Amino acid sequence: MPSRRASCPTYVRFSELDGRSVGVWGAGREIRSLAAQLARRVPSARIVVVAADEALDPTVVAELGDPRVVGAREAAAALGACDVVVRSPGVSIYRDELRALRERGVPVTTATGLWLAERGGAGVIGVTGTKGKSTTAGLIHHLARAAGGPAELAGNIGVPALDLLDRPPGELAVVELSSYQIADLEVGPEVVAITNLYPEHTDWHGSDAAYRADKLRILGLPGVRSSVLNARDTALAAAARTAPDPVFYGGPDGWDATPEGISYRGGPPAVGTGELPLRGEHNALNLCAALAALGAAGVAAPPLPAGLAGFTGLPHRLEVVADADGVVWVDDSISTTPESTLAALASFAD
Repeated sequence: MPSRRASCPTYVRFSELDGRSVGVWGAGREIRSLAAQLARRVPSARIVVVAADEALDPTVVAELGDPRVVGAREAAAALGACDVVVRSPGVSIYRDELRALRERGVPVTTATGLWLAERGGAGVIGVTGTKGKSTTAGLIHHLARAAGGPAELAGNIGVPALDLLDRPPGELAVVELSSYQIADLEVGPEVVAITNLYPEHTDWHGSDAAYRADKLRILGLPGVRSSVLNARDTALAAAARTAPDPVFYGGPDGWDATPEGISYRGGPPAVGTGELPLRGEHNALNLCAALAALGAAGVAAPPLPAGLAGFTGLPHRLEVVADADGVVWVDDSISTTPESTLAALASFAD
């Protein structure tokens, strides 16, 4: 096999793992999906080392092919002997151990990064943002399916991205992308939709400035053809100056949310307020983002509001769990920022 240092490109595609030794950090569902796909598609590649910050279930280790298991102290040395290192999204790229690996020339990526590089981003709508990305990704997927076309959903609310390797390359894939995945992503989706940008995850990124930079770097990645941005977010409006083919929503030049519902370029409401599937202006904007992203991807939306039939909210997002004795109990535990909590409160006028 050729030397790793001479043969590995800046980024690695899944198919290029053939015959290589793979190290992983973490053992979440993305890593387990990687192990399953390696066994199916490139059995000459093998996970030889798994680094973990805590003890791993032996059943999980067996799923990964019974590799050598090391802790954080041994990680840099053990993973440094591998051809490629694939990290779980929760493992920060700013850890000293991963910095040391990159300085030694060892490619470090994620399972989602391997899949996007394999696909070149074609036919992919990537959705990110501090809040609303799961709902927006779910809406895009629902609307695409309602329009009659094939579409797959991957990310935190869908399957792991590598599970889509069997799908035809021209089939639409909607992928939710966190800042953890974007931070070292090397190939972007064809269409990027960003819902908003608030301070969050500074423990992982090290600072708010790094978090914002890691989020926005997706706009400059190879493969990105169009960017769908929230016109009401000042940080995103500023980023549009260098974004590829920006498409705005949340303003008069595109899909917008008004007290009457959502409309396109000031026209009559396509979906009235009483017909919206989810409560709150922020969710109306998520629907605007979904429609704008479909348009940017060249996918015709289904007739509205009929195309929204059957769409329900996600767990822990303004989820009404009880209504008793005149009190409505709402689970909105996913609201982990002041901005999302305020949006949730504003959704209940009384």
